[in-house]
Amino acid sequence: MTVYPSLLLLLFAVFSCSHSAVDRHLLVQPYWQLASIHTDPVLVGGPGPMDQMAHCEKDDAWKFASNGILKTFRGNDQCHPNENFTDCIGGWSLSNRGDQLTVRESGGAQMIYRLLNLSPNTLKLRFTADEAEVTLTYKSIPARLLAREN
Repeated sequence: MTVYPSLLLLLFAVFSCSHSAVDRHLLVQPYWQLASIHTDPVLVGGPGPMDQMAHCEKDDAWKFASNGILKTFRGNDQCHPNENFTDCIGGWSLSNRGDQLTVRESGGAQMIYRLLNLSPNTLKLRFTADEAEVTLTYKSIPARLLAREN
């Protein structure tokens, strides 16, 4: 009878690790560009969250490297004439279950997102800010859309 619990633990460990590995692979393949921001409750009496972003930030993209480094790639619209095309934001990691994404900024700040959806085309994250649920939806984009070169 002790064989069955051992076998169940082994199967649980295999499937837990493989779920996280698949999610990690999907995360590191594309560049991710912010497509929408939704808040709950909805912000009333003003522009939407995407409208509050600087125009030059809307074409930027995140790149999750397989070594745990997170970089941002600037699009064609620059915020400053001399800004770098690529900047290292910091590090990233997925929880063992693959349901949380942690981003650690170079300065030490840390943000933990709930991972709602990860597919080859969509990355959907949620976090809480000032009693509001904020959902960020990213779309995958090919590298050729990041026109500038470093």
